[in-house]
Amino acid sequence: MSNEEIKREIKKIAPSLQPDVLRRAAEGLARHEIDISNLVKLAECLENKEIVTTLEETDYERLSGDVLEMFLPFLSPESMYKVFEKIIEGELDYQFLAVMLPYSEYLIEHVECAVVYGVLDEGALEIIRKYQEQKDALRAAEK
Repeated sequence: MSNEEIKREIKKIAPSLQPDVLRRAAEGLARHEIDISNLVKLAECLENKEIVTTLEETDYERLSGDVLEMFLPFLSPESMYKVFEKIIEGELDYQFLAVMLPYSEYLIEHVECAVVYGVLDEGALEIIRKYQEQKDALRAAEK
């Protein structure tokens, strides 16, 4: 898709996702242990004029971590691997892993391998360690 096509699609989506309706649906589905909170967050983002303007004005020829971060909860595993590939290639900084890990824990082994083979900075292991510590702390707090 071209930049213009992407921008047209964003304009189509923004008004159709009404946060109030989705919040109500999220509350109802949560009673059945079905979580659509990420979809509600997306709708809230698209309701924000500044965010919509940012999405419209972004040059999609270059990958933007700020824009990508909004969509991480909705990316397929294949797309997550593609984002990881962009990190490996240096198109995105490895620090972006800190944002990705909550949505793609399955990449941890790949990150470790990339560090072992010298493709990623050892700082990537520190990101994994901090993520694991936060996750363990949350689990401990729930008990």
